[in-house]
Amino acid sequence: MATRFCYYCGANHPEEDMRKIITKQGTRWRCIKSLEGAKKTIAERDKQGKASTEKNSRISALHAKGAK
Repeated sequence: MATRFCYYCGANHPEEDMRKIITKQGTRWRCIKSLEGAKKTIAERDKQGKASTEKNSRISALHAKGAK
């Protein structure tokens, strides 16, 4: 199964979950999930962003605690 790197979310996804997007820097791959997310309202995107930030903060704290 081939995967592609999504320049937007920074993760590898199966190729069938990706689309080629033309940007100023050239053609890049972007996942369908990020494209669908961009269609949401600003309030919905902000809510998702805050949830992701909280999740990432908890994960970082756990890693920092385990590293000491």
